[in-house]
Amino acid sequence: MEEKTPIKIYLTGAGGNVFVCSRCGLRKELDAKRIELARKGARIRCKCGEVYQLELRRCYRKEARLPARYKVEGKALAGDVLIEDISMSGVSFRLISEPKFKAGDILKLAFCLDDPKKTEIKLEAEVRHIAGNKVGAEFTDLYYHHKDLGFYLMP
Repeated sequence: MEEKTPIKIYLTGAGGNVFVCSRCGLRKELDAKRIELARKGARIRCKCGEVYQLELRRCYRKEARLPARYKVEGKALAGDVLIEDISMSGVSFRLISEPKFKAGDILKLAFCLDDPKKTEIKLEAEVRHIAGNKVGAEFTDLYYHHKDLGFYLMP
């Protein structure tokens, strides 16, 4: 039997992670062990045969290739980046070289979505992690663009 691409389930890691199969309606609470396996991209198979991939994050993350500009708050550091994925809670982007800022720094990001309106987005984000030239940041002031970004992220 050919296995199809699994459907992703986003977990918060907090209590109340209930799995509901979209095919048969089976409801099952996921225990801490399964949630921990989600960190490793574990898959679960419902009794009806539907396959799901567990992912431990709060929000759907959309792959993107959005050129952006950043400025480090309180410092004379600015530059260009390429946003590789984006969600309602944060963003992941790449620089040409290793960043000169550090985790905890606040960045002002400006970019245009690749939607039909080319919606301009200006957000503030806190740097959460850096791995080489790849940076993960969490939005700190999303409420200004909540609706625009929400529509963009709809599958």
